[in-house]
Amino acid sequence: MKKILLCLLVLTMCISMIVSFSLAEEQIEEVTVSEQIEKWAEYTKVEPMTRGPKGEKPIWFSEILKLTEEEIQQVREINAKVAFICQDLHVAEEARVMGAKQALKELNMELISITDSEMDPAKQQINIETVLALNPDCITSLAIDPVQAAEAFRPAVEKGVVLSFMSGVPEGYRMGIEYAGMATDDCYSMGQTAAEILAEAIRDEGQEGKIGYVYHGVKFWNTNEWDRGFKETIESMPDMEIVAEQGFVTNEDVEAIVGAMIVQHPEINGIYSSFNVNADYALSAIRSASRPDIKLTTNELTETLALDMAQDGNVVGASMDVSYLLGYVRTYLLAWGILGKVPESFAIVPAVAVTKKNLKEHWFESYRFELPDVILEALK
Repeated sequence: MKKILLCLLVLTMCISMIVSFSLAEEQIEEVTVSEQIEKWAEYTKVEPMTRGPKGEKPIWFSEILKLTEEEIQQVREINAKVAFICQDLHVAEEARVMGAKQALKELNMELISITDSEMDPAKQQINIETVLALNPDCITSLAIDPVQAAEAFRPAVEKGVVLSFMSGVPEGYRMGIEYAGMATDDCYSMGQTAAEILAEAIRDEGQEGKIGYVYHGVKFWNTNEWDRGFKETIESMPDMEIVAEQGFVTNEDVEAIVGAMIVQHPEINGIYSSFNVNADYALSAIRSASRPDIKLTTNELTETLALDMAQDGNVVGASMDVSYLLGYVRTYLLAWGILGKVPESFAIVPAVAVTKKNLKEHWFESYRFELPDVILEALK
C-alpha cells in the first residue's frame, strides 16, 4: 500500500511540475495565420534547395494547411489532447509554442503540457514518460538524438499517440506509420542567406572576406544543412575565403574556438557561427578580442544578438525562419495524422534575411511578439 501511495505522490508531483512549467498566456496580436498566407506565399515562389536526409525534395508549408472544412470539423469533434515537448525553450521555441496554440484553437485541440528538454536526450526521455502518464492523443517534438529518440518515443508509438516532429525524426521512423509528418525551415536557404548577408556587409567596407567558419560538429541534419548552405555559398564567391574552420559540440565551446581563430588568423573580418545560442558565445569572444571590425552572422536571433545589431555592433544580420509558423504547421501535421492522411514529403517554412533595416518587422513576423524596449530604443 505504501508503495502505491508513493507512486501516486511521484506522479502527482510530475504532473504539477508540467503544469507549473507551462507558459503563461502571451499577449499577442489577434491575427490568424490565414491572414498571413498571402504574405508568406511570396517566399514560396523560389524552388527550395533544401533536401532531406535521404535526398528528399520538400513541400512548402502551404500544402499542409490545405485541409477541407469537413476534415477540420472531423478533427474538431475529437477534441484531441496535445503535449508539446520542447527541445530547448528559448525565444524561437516560445514562438513555436505560440503558433501551435493558434492552430490548437482552430482545430479544437487541448494543450495539456509543455515541457523543456534543454537539448538533453535523457531529459527528453523523462519528459516523454511523464507526458504519457497524462494520456495525450498527440505529441509534437524534435528528436534531439535520433538514435536515442527512436527508443524514447517507442512507447508513444505503441500507444497509438500521433506524433509530429520538427527538423529531424527518430532513426528508422517512417512517415505515415510511426509519425504523421515533419516540419522544418528551408535549411539550406537559411545558411545561404546568412552567407549573403555577411558577404554584403564586408563588401560595403570595400574589403574581401576572410571568414572564420564555426559549424555544428555533430550529426544533426537540420543544422548540418544550415552550415552546408553557408559554406557552399561563400565558396562560390571569388572575393570571399574561409581561412579558418572548426566544429563545436556544445554551445559553450564556441567562445574558445572563435577566440583562438582570431589569434591565429588576425586577418579575419567575418565570423559565421551555426545558430543563435552559440553565436552569443561567438559575439562574446569577438568583444573580448576588442575587434569591432569583425562582422558576425548566424541562423536565428537571440535578444543579445538583436541588441548588438541594433547598436551597430558586430552582428550584421542573420537568417531567420518563421518560427511561429513552424509551430502552427507542426500542429496541423497532427491533424493529418488523426485523419490518416500522409503528406508527400516533409514541409518547410521560408527563410528570411534579417538586418538592422528590417529587424523590427521580421522579428515580429517570426516570433509574433514585439522587440524588447531596449532594442526598440537602440533602433531609434
